[in-house]
Amino acid sequence: MRLIRLLSTAALLMAASAAFADPAPATVNDLKMPESVLVMRDGTLFISEIGEFGKDGDGTIVRVKDGVRSVYAKGLNDPKGLAERNGILYVADKDHVMMVLADGTVKPFLKPEQFPKKPQFLNDLAFDMNTILYISDSGDIQNGGGGAVYRATPDGRVHLIADSTTNPLVQSPNGVSTVVKGYLLVVDFATGDLIRIRLRDFSIEKLHGGFGGGDGLAMAGTWLYISDWKGGKLWRLDLTTAGATPQLVKEGFAASADIDSTPDSQYILVPEMKGGRVVAVPVN
Repeated sequence: MRLIRLLSTAALLMAASAAFADPAPATVNDLKMPESVLVMRDGTLFISEIGEFGKDGDGTIVRVKDGVRSVYAKGLNDPKGLAERNGILYVADKDHVMMVLADGTVKPFLKPEQFPKKPQFLNDLAFDMNTILYISDSGDIQNGGGGAVYRATPDGRVHLIADSTTNPLVQSPNGVSTVVKGYLLVVDFATGDLIRIRLRDFSIEKLHGGFGGGDGLAMAGTWLYISDWKGGKLWRLDLTTAGATPQLVKEGFAASADIDSTPDSQYILVPEMKGGRVVAVPVN
């Protein structure tokens, strides 16, 4: 009887939590090759639109604030991964990392010549608590290989962490995340492997494989969510359980790209690059 009462109480608490949870973010439609979505603490969305792939100048950043959609920045080339620090939006854009100021002004933060070797396909960005920016270069995105992972200091000094010539686990790194203290998580587009780089000494280990064309990483609760661009899937992995098996959350996306979670950790926002929209997927 006591067990039944406890279960009933738990069910009521879960129902109450669901009842008072924020409503699901509305689907954002009619986007031109959306690649990345970044969710701010107040629920504002920033979405990178590549436009026509390979065509310079037609890339934009869309902002959705309080349900109102606007163009936040334009004139980019093929904008992809997004990160924010101190009110400035950072954008991975081909062989540059660009800054978008609060008034929409776009200017370079990192140019190709600042990298130890010429970037090929800068893809994702993530800041750590010390304002170090981590950057993935997916290299030869068609055939795999040639990729690299970098770290950049606030004054624009770029250092190579690893590349495909120094470690076979780094082929076409895509999504990067600093959610685990002391580590950089990276999912590889070519191999589908999730790897972990220890920031103290840059040692690398494989955590799990099988994520297809690994693209984006996002944290909600104890779960790490991983998008598979090639397979149109969304996976999750419990980071608190050693040897945990990845769970398929949903499939059927039209190229699921660089994801993010809502501030309440109740939804994962998934850009469908080939579907031209960003959709919300409940975590439960």
